[in-house]
Amino acid sequence: MTMAFTLFFRVENFKVQAIMVLFLSTMISLTLYVIISLSYPFNGASALKPEPFEWIIKNTFVHTDSLDKTKKPTL
Repeated sequence: MTMAFTLFFRVENFKVQAIMVLFLSTMISLTLYVIISLSYPFNGASALKPEPFEWIIKNTFVHTDSLDKTKKPTL
Protein backbone atom coordinates (compact mmCIF):
# COMPACT_ATOMS: atom_id res chain seq x y z
CA MET A 1 0.00 0.00 0.00
CA THR A 2 2.82 2.40 0.83
CA MET A 3 4.62 1.57 -2.38
CA ALA A 4 1.42 2.16 -4.35
CA PHE A 5 1.23 5.60 -2.74
CA THR A 6 4.30 6.63 -4.71
CA LEU A 7 2.25 6.41 -7.90
CA PHE A 8 0.41 9.55 -6.77
CA PHE A 9 3.61 11.53 -7.23
CA ARG A 10 3.26 12.39 -10.90
CA VAL A 11 6.77 12.37 -12.30
CA GLU A 12 7.24 12.61 -16.03
CA ASN A 13 10.58 10.83 -16.05
CA PHE A 14 10.27 7.12 -15.21
CA LYS A 15 13.88 6.90 -13.97
CA VAL A 16 13.20 9.54 -11.33
CA GLN A 17 10.04 7.65 -10.29
CA ALA A 18 12.00 4.39 -10.04
CA ILE A 19 14.72 6.04 -7.93
CA MET A 20 12.11 7.49 -5.56
CA VAL A 21 10.47 4.09 -5.16
CA LEU A 22 13.88 2.46 -4.61
CA PHE A 23 14.80 4.96 -1.88
CA LEU A 24 11.43 4.58 -0.19
CA SER A 25 11.59 0.78 -0.21
CA THR A 26 15.17 0.91 1.11
CA MET A 27 14.16 3.18 3.98
CA ILE A 28 11.19 0.96 4.89
CA SER A 29 13.38 -2.16 4.77
CA LEU A 30 16.10 -0.62 6.94
CA THR A 31 13.53 0.61 9.45
CA LEU A 32 12.01 -2.85 9.75
CA TYR A 33 15.49 -4.36 10.12
CA VAL A 34 16.35 -2.01 12.98
CA ILE A 35 13.02 -2.68 14.71
CA ILE A 36 13.53 -6.45 14.49
CA SER A 37 17.18 -6.21 15.59
CA LEU A 38 16.29 -4.16 18.66
CA SER A 39 13.44 -6.49 19.56
CA TYR A 40 15.92 -9.22 20.54
CA PRO A 41 18.70 -7.52 22.56
CA PHE A 42 20.09 -10.78 23.98
CA ASN A 43 20.72 -12.46 20.60
CA GLY A 44 23.25 -11.82 17.86
CA ALA A 45 26.72 -10.36 17.61
CA SER A 46 26.00 -7.30 19.75
CA ALA A 47 24.09 -9.18 22.43
CA LEU A 48 23.87 -7.93 25.98
CA LYS A 49 25.68 -10.20 28.39
CA PRO A 50 24.18 -11.05 31.81
CA GLU A 51 27.40 -10.48 33.78
CA PRO A 52 26.96 -6.71 34.34
CA PHE A 53 23.37 -7.21 35.48
CA GLU A 54 24.40 -10.01 37.83
CA TRP A 55 27.17 -7.82 39.27
CA ILE A 56 24.71 -4.99 39.94
CA ILE A 57 22.25 -7.31 41.65
CA LYS A 58 25.00 -8.93 43.72
CA ASN A 59 26.70 -5.71 44.80
CA THR A 60 23.91 -3.18 45.21
CA PHE A 61 20.88 -4.94 46.62
CA VAL A 62 20.82 -6.07 50.23
CA HIS A 63 18.90 -9.24 50.89
CA THR A 64 16.86 -8.93 54.09
CA ASP A 65 17.15 -12.62 54.95
CA SER A 66 20.94 -12.41 55.21
CA LEU A 67 21.14 -8.95 56.78
CA ASP A 68 23.34 -8.82 59.83
CA LYS A 69 22.33 -5.80 61.89
CA THR A 70 25.81 -5.41 63.34
CA LYS A 71 27.49 -4.89 59.95
CA LYS A 72 26.86 -2.05 57.56
CA PRO A 73 26.42 -2.93 53.88
CA THR A 74 29.47 -2.27 51.71
CA LEU A 75 29.33 -0.89 48.22
